[in-house]
Amino acid sequence: RPPRSTLFPYTTLFRSPMFMPLMLIPVLAQQAPTVEGVWVEDKALSENPDALLEAQGLPWAIRKLIASGTATEVIVANPEQVEITTKLAGATRVHGGIPDGQPRDADDAVDTWSWSGDALVQTQIKTKDGKSQELVVTRKVVGSDRMLVHYALTVDGQPAHSFRQVFQREG
Repeated sequence: RPPRSTLFPYTTLFRSPMFMPLMLIPVLAQQAPTVEGVWVEDKALSENPDALLEAQGLPWAIRKLIASGTATEVIVANPEQVEITTKLAGATRVHGGIPDGQPRDADDAVDTWSWSGDALVQTQIKTKDGKSQELVVTRKVVGSDRMLVHYALTVDGQPAHSFRQVFQREG
């Protein structure tokens, strides 16, 4: 009787160490965290955005209103489209784009959306009061129920500003 590996060569082939990582790909993909969902800001873990908002030129009253509220983000994301609905202090803002790394005109700025590994990155470039501003917002899920959002702002002639928000998945 011939050895089992001769009768069923695919069994030996797919059990070899070379093919084991390929067999794990569907399992790993299912376990990867997603930015999709409803997220509520954890104020205790989030940083104060005041310095960044001031550098953007927002008035004191609006900065205080933003800092006092708790943000909720509803994110719908897939390879073709990202849409984020942000609710804060009674206001709702819907924004998004195509996450392909291509710059596109959006309102008074140029937006670029892309995936960097499992992080969603938005880069927004605009000119305000004759100064160029670049805001980079990175959203990354940590574990299954926490999302870190990092904001980094550079404005011509000023030091860079950044802050971090922490969100918990709702539900």
